[in-house]
Amino acid sequence: MQGLRPSFEDCHVLDQKLGICGVFDGHLGDEAAAFCAERLPRHVSTAHDDDGLRQAFALCDSELMAALPKECEAGTTATVAKMQPNGREDCIIVTVANLGDSRALLWRKSSDTIEHTRDHRPDDKSERDRITAAGGEVNEDFDPPRIDGKLACSRALGDFSFKQGPGTAAEQKVSCVPELYRWTAQRGDWLILGCDGVWDTMGNEEVVQHVCKSSKDVGDTVAGVLQCCIDKEADDNLTLLAVELGSVPLSEPSTMVKAGDFLKEKDPAVLEQYQSFCLRAGYAIAREQQPKAPPKVVLTEAARTPAAPRFTAHGYNEPVANGKLVNEPAPIARAPLVIVGPSGVGKGTLMLGPGKSTMLQGFVPKLLALPSLWRLWGMASWVSAAMRAQLL
Repeated sequence: MQGLRPSFEDCHVLDQKLGICGVFDGHLGDEAAAFCAERLPRHVSTAHDDDGLRQAFALCDSELMAALPKECEAGTTATVAKMQPNGREDCIIVTVANLGDSRALLWRKSSDTIEHTRDHRPDDKSERDRITAAGGEVNEDFDPPRIDGKLACSRALGDFSFKQGPGTAAEQKVSCVPELYRWTAQRGDWLILGCDGVWDTMGNEEVVQHVCKSSKDVGDTVAGVLQCCIDKEADDNLTLLAVELGSVPLSEPSTMVKAGDFLKEKDPAVLEQYQSFCLRAGYAIAREQQPKAPPKVVLTEAARTPAAPRFTAHGYNEPVANGKLVNEPAPIARAPLVIVGPSGVGKGTLMLGPGKSTMLQGFVPKLLALPSLWRLWGMASWVSAAMRAQLL
């Protein structure tokens, strides 16, 4: 959900083949979040151990530095989960790599307990110690406190102006080294990933109560959580991903586009946002006058604009085992990855990767993208997902 912000800088990834999902909360532009949503899952997919996961983040950060224009100051959090079988039919290993102040939590159905990641913010003692050792200052005139009065998260990909000091990546004002978690889950447990806009507004238990313990469709419940955040005056972009582990077989993906308040809107700039939003889902939206009747909305299939992917068409090397890169350049033409990022054209515009199950709805002051459910069975049975204002 774009929420009350004038732009949308979050991205997410849901890759069924790789068994990976993640959320990316961008800042100072959407470029870093969009890039990392494309590239980081590829690196994470090859990581066989903790060192490989850390190397995956370091390689993605290096690629991002080379890809961004020198004047770009964009950065992003990255909370990525990788699901793998544990040799038992009902057991799943969930490995989470967390960087920044987005959060992942696991709700265990049998014991009604929660495990969750730690938010990386400048006022945390260990984070503050690193920042000050690197020559930075934690300014507490802001809520939350900020590094040098500018940045409210203390670990991120990008933000290269905070990574100019001597020493390793782990010794910079802003670190690109993720904190790692390994959880053993069972079918019926829930994995939830969200950006800080959600967790600053609602607690872990409250989100679990709404999402995991509801008898309603999971898409409706996640949508309800985000609307609840807006009702509580959340002023950030909002991203929430809910994963029901191994519950039901995979259903066929489909796309549904809803017009929202398009007919009520008069502002040309907002109407342009609607049109851009729909084109990124492969639909054109228009108002059609009816004789002796109110006008109606007409949605017709159209070419996606712009086409995906945004970054991976530029010939990046393909990662191989444990975060290392192959020596030969990857082909320029390749199949689109699952999630890219906002196009950067227009405010809050959205783009969807092909073949995904998504319901879109646009309205002001918020734009809404709500994927309907994906549910997988067996080794890859990990997704039951719904989100608002995400980019595919």
